[in-house]
This record gives sequence, C-alpha cells and structure tokens, in this order.
Amino acid sequence: MGTFSSIKESKHFSGELKDVVLFCAERINHNPSYKVDELSEDEGFIRCLYLGMVALDFQRERVTKNDTFAISLVFNQTPSGVDCIGTISNPMMEGNPFAKFLAKRLLRKFFEKL
Repeated sequence: MGTFSSIKESKHFSGELKDVVLFCAERINHNPSYKVDELSEDEGFIRCLYLGMVALDFQRERVTKNDTFAISLVFNQTPSGVDCIGTISNPMMEGNPFAKFLAKRLLRKFFEKL
C-alpha cells in the first residue's frame, strides 16, 4: 500500500456537476498556492498542483507533478447535489512517513478553502 493511498477527503456541494467543477477550478486558480493542471467538466475531474513547497525561482508553468503534491478531485452528481472526493500524491516522496503527515494536513486545509 502506497504512502498516500489512504489519504482522502470529501465534500458535498449543491448544484449541477459542470457548474460545481467550474466553480472549484476557479477557486483553485484564484489561490496563488495552487494551479489547475487538468480539468474535465464532462467527466467531473480536476487535477491541480500545490505550488507552496516549490522554490520561488520556479515559474508556475514549469512546475510538474514530480516537483510538488498533486491533488486529484473526482466529482459525482447525486440527487442532492455533487459529491467531491479528493486524493493527494507526490511520487518523489513515496515511502516518506513525514510526507504522509504533511499530505493529510495539506489536503484537509485545501478542502476547507474549496
């Protein structure tokens, strides 16, 4: 079992799938610590990069998933709204026990602001 495989957060939104996905993508991009890397309105998916741990001399466009944490959000339409489940990963920190603690905290704070 991987270092990050058990780290998950969830949140419920009212509204339609496409509207919620676009709303979340906009909120993510308005936070300078994050950058949307992949987005699919129809499939209900967002992948973003956490840029807060990257050295300041990196430019946002050059940051890759290997440089920092990647957060994946999967959205599912339900009768009462949209459920969002988030996971976090960083291939370069796999096996690092401190990284797991940091990732749990980071994902929890990310969902609080979403």
